[in-house]
Amino acid sequence: RLIIGLRHPVSWFESFYNYQSYRNVSLPPTNELIGRCGPDTDPKVCTDRARFHAALARLGKTSMDTEDEISLLFGLRYEKFETKIIENSKQGGNDDIDHRRLAEKSTQKDGIPNDIFLYEVRQVTTEASKQIPMDLRKYLRVNTDFPDIFPFKQNKTRTINICEHDHDAVRALLVEHGTDAADWIRDYFVNSSSVNLASPESFYGFLDDWKLDPCLVK
Repeated sequence: RLIIGLRHPVSWFESFYNYQSYRNVSLPPTNELIGRCGPDTDPKVCTDRARFHAALARLGKTSMDTEDEISLLFGLRYEKFETKIIENSKQGGNDDIDHRRLAEKSTQKDGIPNDIFLYEVRQVTTEASKQIPMDLRKYLRVNTDFPDIFPFKQNKTRTINICEHDHDAVRALLVEHGTDAADWIRDYFVNSSSVNLASPESFYGFLDDWKLDPCLVK
């Protein structure tokens, strides 16, 4: 049984960039991290890694046999960034190869057998945190009460503030990734009988936020 936590792509990118910088990893400006991760940058930080739905799709919980689903998974709705993505692909890989691998995966009807428990990380800081331990008990088939969940906050110096104008282009793309991911998760992934949600109403509320730029709605 798997437990998977998800985070708004914009918040994830900012946090991961700052975390790598905290580890003294040298990173270029964020507008050079659009697309695939290249050999001249830290291989872990790039906007493509925020395409969480593409990673979830590899678990094989959906059919991946319709044009609409494939369009979401391949990110065909944000072609305005195609030029930059192609440039990065020439440096670090080939998007066509990546797409073919995912397409090949779509022909494999049997995904992993594991059940999945899905939550959005902001749920642990809201009223939903009271429900999550009970949902986990049911999911894990445990009779013993789980302790309450308390949020943990780190106080570390930030290298970037993702809401600054220097990062507008990156945020725009990350929001589009978030929109694709939110639509795919809601319309396809959660329809699998083996996918379980933590406090579904709360989960969907936070998932809808992925379609918005958090810097513009504060």
